[in-house]
Amino acid sequence: MPNSGDHVCLTVNPTGAAVNHRTGTTTIKSLQRDSAGEEPLVLSGGRLDISDSETSDVDDLTQSGGTIGGTATVSVGNLTWTDGAQDTPDAPFSQPGPGATVVSGQLTIDRPDANQDPNAYNPPKNLNRLLRVETGATATLKGNNGANSLGYLNLQGLSGKLEQAGALEIRQDQDIFGAARGVVNTGTITKTAGTGRRSWGHRRTSTTR
Repeated sequence: MPNSGDHVCLTVNPTGAAVNHRTGTTTIKSLQRDSAGEEPLVLSGGRLDISDSETSDVDDLTQSGGTIGGTATVSVGNLTWTDGAQDTPDAPFSQPGPGATVVSGQLTIDRPDANQDPNAYNPPKNLNRLLRVETGATATLKGNNGANSLGYLNLQGLSGKLEQAGALEIRQDQDIFGAARGVVNTGTITKTAGTGRRSWGHRRTSTTR
């Protein structure tokens, strides 16, 4: 297992299998790209903290559980988020922490499985760090949102913030809740027609279409 001083490279392996973090707490300095290519990273459980001041890079990340944390900026090509949390430690004097997740390709926030029952389990996605959708990137917030009103993006703590500079589509009457640092939209946000009601329970600077 890597330790807190290690820079980790997700080198291509002969089986082509993704690297899956399932349990426990792992602290590393950074994630680094391999010029020959890299395997996808899956966080299905436990906690992964990344601490370096330089940006970490990963091409494809699936978070189906656990927590991504630490003080580093993590640049992700494609991020699929179906369960779990993302956070960063608070900075001194009750200021937001420095940790950030930056998506340059496709962000998909969805339910954990294909069950189309509108009241099936769909956990909220708890965010206590900066999540940024870059210019030119696309994002989709979806997943059934029935009587349990779950599956929403939940902005928490001192650091929870969505910076949306790409194109975000909200489907199936999904929601963004929480105060934290709110939503700053300099791109476009669209909502697919549905039968329910979308909630914006946070501070925001945005244009919605």
